[in-house]
Amino acid sequence: MTLGVSESYLSKIMSKLSHDGIVRAVPGANGGYELARTAEQITFLDVIQVIELNKK
Repeated sequence: MTLGVSESYLSKIMSKLSHDGIVRAVPGANGGYELARTAEQITFLDVIQVIELNKK
């Protein structure tokens, strides 16, 4: 399945989310990103504000 989102755009979004403490990077061969807080502590509004408004 493809979402039609460029790798560059997705990288920028994940960088913003990481910078604002929503996700954190996991290094290594099986790395990627994981939530930096529990899911219960992250609201949809938190994510939208980071992506769209560049603030938290």
